Amino acid sequence: MTRVTLGISGLSIPEKIQVCAEIVSNITGNEAFANPVPKLSDIGDTITKLSDSYQAALYGDRKLKAAMRLVEKDLNDQMITLTAYVQVASNGDEDIILSSGMKVRKRTSSKEPLTTPVGLACLHTDMEGEAPMKWKPVKRARIYFIELSQAPEDPLSWKSAGSSTKARFTATSLNLKEDYWFRVSASASPGKSAWSDPAKRLLS
Repeated sequence: MTRVTLGISGLSIPEKIQVCAEIVSNITGNEAFANPVPKLSDIGDTITKLSDSYQAALYGDRKLKAAMRLVEKDLNDQMITLTAYVQVASNGDEDIILSSGMKVRKRTSSKEPLTTPVGLACLHTDMEGEAPMKWKPVKRARIYFIELSQAPEDPLSWKSAGSSTKARFTATSLNLKEDYWFRVSASASPGKSAWSDPAKRLLS
């Protein structure tokens, strides 16, 4: 059975915030994880609290930094519990585990890691509220995950837009005349690639 690993040990606070936010985004609406434990809303609240306490502690005193570390511990504990849930809910299926945004324990393999998708481009369309896009296929990729944001510089703003088994995707239900950015990650048994450079939706 494939084992889940969280992979946040040793990360900086901003890195941990981004990774945890991505995991919450990937599990949200994922049919393989119908009843996450803890609740994703509770984890999201802790992520926001950690982001706020981190900013407050940047130029603060020891008390603010100590408070930040307590919130960080809360997030670590929540994510450890969520990791256990993913392990059980996935029944050790590697692809399901990877769909959560978490990683699998490394196994001896000659395969190289998946490369980061490149060439992501949003296409013009006459369909209102949609954003078709394409990118260059990644060798050995079995599925691609797509995220969207209206504030791409904020790591907490990225949300799941869907997934595709092809190197193309159409986002739907978008607000007209509003800016959206998209990014894509490839996934397969060697693991999950880094996120591509963002591409902006083309408005007619």
